[in-house]
Parts: sequence; C-alpha cells; structure tokens
Amino acid sequence: MARLRDLDLTVLIPVKSAESGKSRLELTAAERVDASWTLVRNTVQHLAIVHPILVVNNDATSQWLEPLGCERWIIDDTGLNDTLTAAYRRCRSPWVLVAHSDLANPELVLDLECDAMATVWRDQHGDGTPLLLLPSGLEWTFRYGPRSSFHHAAALTELGIHHAVIDAALAATDIDNLEDYIAWQERKMEGAEAPSINP
Repeated sequence: MARLRDLDLTVLIPVKSAESGKSRLELTAAERVDASWTLVRNTVQHLAIVHPILVVNNDATSQWLEPLGCERWIIDDTGLNDTLTAAYRRCRSPWVLVAHSDLANPELVLDLECDAMATVWRDQHGDGTPLLLLPSGLEWTFRYGPRSSFHHAAALTELGIHHAVIDAALAATDIDNLEDYIAWQERKMEGAEAPSINP
C-alpha cells in the first residue's frame, strides 16, 4: 500500500480570492482574510515537498499568494468546478491530488495510504471532498458543492474506476463552519499551528 508522498503526483490546491474566502464564517472581513491566508500558507508549507500548484481564477488572487513561492495557474473560468477541471486536464503526472486550501491538519496528508485507482476522502461532516486522488487522463469533471463526496464517488463508479471512499480521516478535516474555525483556533492557541502572518 503506497503513501501519497511515494506517488508521482501533481497536487492542485484551489484558492478563492482573499475577499471571498471563508465567507460562510461569522467573522469580520479582516478575520476572514487572516484565516484564509493562514490556512493556505500552512497547507502549502506541509505539502511543499511535492511542489503544489495553486489554482486561481484571477490575477489579484495570484498576486496575493505570490509570497508563498508556489507555482500558480490562473484559469479564467466562472466557477470552481470548471477551473479545476481545466487545471486537471493540464496535468501530465500519473496521479493528481486535489487538496482544499483550508485543511486543519495538512501535516498528515502525505502520509495517507491509498491502494485504489482513486480515493475520495470525505470531510468530518461526511459531505465534502477536501482530498481527492485521481489518475490523470480521465474524461473527468469535478463536482464540488453540496454532497460532493457522493457525487465524485458516483462519477468514478460510472467511469468504471476502482476507488475507495474514506470517511472522516483526520487529515481531511477542513474549516467549513464556525465550530470548525473555533476548534482550529483553539489548536493554534495550544501551539499546534504557526503564528498567523498576513502579507
């Protein structure tokens, strides 16, 4: 059984603009920007060994992320699914991992094990897809949105791709609501996260 760090893969991290990130949290605009920056920075730092690519849909977001030093793909499509689908079709490595930019425990991601052609990691709410491993070259369209993990699994079944669905792995915990955010902040205060730096 291989770990993600052992695969020849491209890691895509979609990132929303500073203004729209974490819009579902009951925070001030400044707090949302700070949370978005800290989360994406931590995710990038812990995945740096596999050279993640940040996928954005405008120049302003790309410039905001420039201090992270990552390759950035600007794909001018109207929504997350179209943007990620276009990015996926650019990938030439055997494997593609899509990782959300708001992972609470990104240090655990590369040690995840996989033994199927594709793997869907559901979030702690049993609904979203914070981590998705695919072989490259599929006739594939992403299905992020409500119940995305179920839609991604159904699409893989339709394509005849042997896949696994993993529920609530700690590495797949993300920040979806205020309760998630509070738990993440408490973990930061305990010293498990680096201090927030917003350029």
